[in-house]
Amino acid sequence: MTAVIIGIDPGSKGGLALIFDGQLVDVEDMPMIGKRVNVAVLAAWITHHHRTHGITKVTIENVHSMPGQGVATMFRMGRSFGEAIGCVIALGHVVEFVPPQTWKKAMGLTKRAGETTAQSKSRSRQLATDLYPSWSQTFKRVQDDGRAEAVLIATYGRSTVTP
Repeated sequence: MTAVIIGIDPGSKGGLALIFDGQLVDVEDMPMIGKRVNVAVLAAWITHHHRTHGITKVTIENVHSMPGQGVATMFRMGRSFGEAIGCVIALGHVVEFVPPQTWKKAMGLTKRAGETTAQSKSRSRQLATDLYPSWSQTFKRVQDDGRAEAVLIATYGRSTVTP
């Protein structure tokens, strides 16, 4: 069975990734207008790939609030999460929600003692590069962690497809 998986890191600095039959086909930053998801562009991206490849499922990181994060930041994150979910569901796709702890553990990225968020995101970029070396330029900058994590979320999503 050919699996076509979209992975979404739904934050404003998140990303989108498409894996077709085990191969990384496309990676993008989360489309934004200011601090909001550009839902029209997101829908067009998903629709394009559905027409081109078909889509088995969409795996979205199930984000949640963290102690110490500001109210405005959490509201924006929740809004981005909801916009991404609404877009995917409105387009009629199967959605798998995966907590960050689950996909990170499955990908060998559990947080190390004393590790900062920046160090954790750097490891995500390195793992995405290791798994898909021909895409290494896509993950080379610090701000490319959303792309890398979308790829890893899609990779995780592929591992949970049942034939």
